[in-house]
Amino acid sequence: MNRIQLSPLATSETAKRVAPSQVCESPSKFIIAQQHQLFTPMHYERKYAYPLIVWFHSAGDDTTQLLRVMPEISLRNYVAVAPQSNRGNSHKGYFWEQAPECIEHTQRATLEAIDHAICRINISQEKIFLAGYGAGGTMAMRVGMKMVDQVAGVISINGSLPQGLTPLGNWKTCRQLPVLWAHCQKSLEFPEEKLCQQLKLLHVAGFNVTVRQYPFGDELPSLALRDTDRWIMESIQSTIV
Repeated sequence: MNRIQLSPLATSETAKRVAPSQVCESPSKFIIAQQHQLFTPMHYERKYAYPLIVWFHSAGDDTTQLLRVMPEISLRNYVAVAPQSNRGNSHKGYFWEQAPECIEHTQRATLEAIDHAICRINISQEKIFLAGYGAGGTMAMRVGMKMVDQVAGVISINGSLPQGLTPLGNWKTCRQLPVLWAHCQKSLEFPEEKLCQQLKLLHVAGFNVTVRQYPFGDELPSLALRDTDRWIMESIQSTIV
């Protein structure tokens, strides 16, 4: 069942863009390895199998965006890894293209990033969540629909539904995938009208989508990242129950 609701935090704070200065200087570790970046939580417990967040950076950014979002999501609850797009460069940033070769590369990069995390840290393979912002959220949804049996859920923050190349081709399986769709109501890149149109499509297909809206424009609200933490934890608790 689709649920549309304003975030309970949205009326109590103003939005802010996560800035590099917010990177926490803590025992948490950020490890760069080839084309992905790995985050280890504070006070890491080797005997505990952590949930894993796979983060897809927004257009014009790169894997270092992970350093800015994890302090807002949680420094303790998750291991996180960020795959790198193969489109772009270090000067202008990297971009996710909804083209066959880029999609294929992204799927491989995602699997490699997950394997990298699993080989180094105690990960619960039943608790892998894909998440991203903007175009990264769109790619997270596309990859998640291809990896339904391997991921526990998808979080797209102001990223539209992927279009072209039949992302819902296997919709009977895809609709089993829990989705958190966070949307900025004043967004010009992803207007509310487009959200409503695409949400109708998912509703008809029977998807399990939770939509939360924030009264902001084209920026990454800290509130959406905090709601990401809550939604993942609620999803994990529901599977335990």
